Amino acid sequence: MRLGTFTIIIICVISCTGENKTPKIYKVIENVAFNEKAPHLEILSLSKRTDILWIDYWEDSMKGDWLDMDKNKVNLNEIFNEKEFNHLKNQYNRQIEMESSFLSEKINLVNPDDFKNQIDFQFYKISTPAFTEDGVYCLVYWEDVCHVDCGGGGFFVYERDEEGIWRRFLTKYLWMS
Repeated sequence: MRLGTFTIIIICVISCTGENKTPKIYKVIENVAFNEKAPHLEILSLSKRTDILWIDYWEDSMKGDWLDMDKNKVNLNEIFNEKEFNHLKNQYNRQIEMESSFLSEKINLVNPDDFKNQIDFQFYKISTPAFTEDGVYCLVYWEDVCHVDCGGGGFFVYERDEEGIWRRFLTKYLWMS
């Protein structure tokens, strides 16, 4: 009886983790964090809760030119059709509380509210990634908060290559201070 129960639990864990998107989400979050910020930071501080406040400005944010890795202008409508845009947008109706167990020990999870009365601080926010149905692209909103009067934010589109590695494909800067 115990062996049967143990076997069923192992099968459930294996099948659930194979279908679960959480590891893929965290893989992208960590990839974005280290690709964009970590080369000059020993420990990277990520916001504990992903930020979805920008979703109210979705349509305006998606308009205009994006930049590819060679700084060429690209219109997002050349990459995604309306159905794909809607699929991406619908995924942003959720926030996640980040779990450090899925992230590298070089990432420190912080609560941004803890910094409100401090002058010198830095942390990085990365939204929950939204994936295209085919799993080739994901869209991530990010914010870099340096201290009271320093920061910026925008979007990255990451593309998954044949080896399963996520690489930045497009960038859209929305604000800077």
